[in-house]
Amino acid sequence: TPNAQSSNLDVAHAAVLELVDKFRKSQDYYFSEDYKEADVRTDFIDKLFHALGWVRGNNPYKQEMKIEQSSRASKGRADYAFSLSPNYHRVRFYVETKRPQPNIATPDNCFQAIRYSWPKDIPITVLTDFHSLHILDCRFKPNIDYATNRVVHRWHYLDLERYDSFCALYWLLSREAV
Repeated sequence: TPNAQSSNLDVAHAAVLELVDKFRKSQDYYFSEDYKEADVRTDFIDKLFHALGWVRGNNPYKQEMKIEQSSRASKGRADYAFSLSPNYHRVRFYVETKRPQPNIATPDNCFQAIRYSWPKDIPITVLTDFHSLHILDCRFKPNIDYATNRVVHRWHYLDLERYDSFCALYWLLSREAV
């Protein structure tokens, strides 16, 4: 129903506004060498996707929001894989995270993110450090020389304060949209 959709969207936007405010207040720390990728995942990325309606279940075989744990065995895998019940093995999109930096959309980072999706015919991947979020078109064979050209949409974290900008993100990546 339209009211339920509006309510979900408004609740999600309110939660993301809190994350934006938190990042703004301590941005210098988040850009420091002391702040690690694992920290940004816990402090911001997990919460962003929870706000977008994704919940990580307790059963490791039935998770719509699967989070890769940092280990040697997880090398070569994206940090997050998103799927819908009951087909948990059909990944809809991946998310690759980095620790906050002035520009994460480098050839190496984009190439890495595309390489997770392309062989599995997953059309998009998200590359984010919360400071910025990039949607990459992964329908074409990965090529490091053109990897940054595959960015089809980007949001700076302050863009998420604007309701219309947040709506664009919500209706692309929320569980409800997927």
